[in-house]
Amino acid sequence: MPDLDTVAALDWLRALHPDHAPPDWPPPIRAIEEPADHARELVELGEDLDRLASRAEGKLPTLLADPATMEELRTLLCQMGAARLLTLMHFLSETAEPGSSPLPVILSRAETADALALRSALTALSRRFTLHRMFSPERLSALRAAISDANKEALQ
Repeated sequence: MPDLDTVAALDWLRALHPDHAPPDWPPPIRAIEEPADHARELVELGEDLDRLASRAEGKLPTLLADPATMEELRTLLCQMGAARLLTLMHFLSETAEPGSSPLPVILSRAETADALALRSALTALSRRFTLHRMFSPERLSALRAAISDANKEALQ
């Protein structure tokens, strides 16, 4: 279930990238998500999506095939912070039909302002997480050790 509670979404993001401060942009939680009624409605959205995904009739894929629904979802996602955005993207990708196009691609493919904002947010998050992995202290330490070993072998 996509648990869209503020604490749960932040915990999910921290579990995804431990030892890494959440990216600055998009922020983990945006100001629009903070009011109690918005946070409550987002939790209810997660519960509704979970119910649609668990039904045997396959209502979620049918719903996601509707262009108007996709436009509404795109509009919602581009306003979310990283925690809920990635939580929802992960959930929707897991519930996608086998062999279908990845949902992030479908959602960001359009040339609307919302799609551009979503694409920009996903690109920024991907870039930050990739750079964090590339330049993590563990990886740099392993690289230094490999270089040292290669230098020793070369000098023998």
